[in-house]
Amino acid sequence: MRLVLVRGGLPEPVIGYTVYDAHGHWVGTPDLAYVARQVALDYEGDVHRTDERTFRGDIERREMFADADWRHIRVTNDHLRAPHRLIARVAPLL
Repeated sequence: MRLVLVRGGLPEPVIGYTVYDAHGHWVGTPDLAYVARQVALDYEGDVHRTDERTFRGDIERREMFADADWRHIRVTNDHLRAPHRLIARVAPLL
């Protein structure tokens, strides 16, 4: 995912950045982040769709990022097979 973004002309994202809300509470550690623009990206494999517990956790996770004023982009294999879709989605946010 990182290589798709960079090869598509976007800046290098931060790997493993931990996001906290305004009160210092842990929000999450996305796979990739554009910290200055508060954009988080997570790759979601099939388990995020097929495992009920993971699916429900993902809903709460997205809401936590939104509450902390972060944009949370969920990336699937379809985005990696058609990189222009991912670039077109992320570029305007940066």
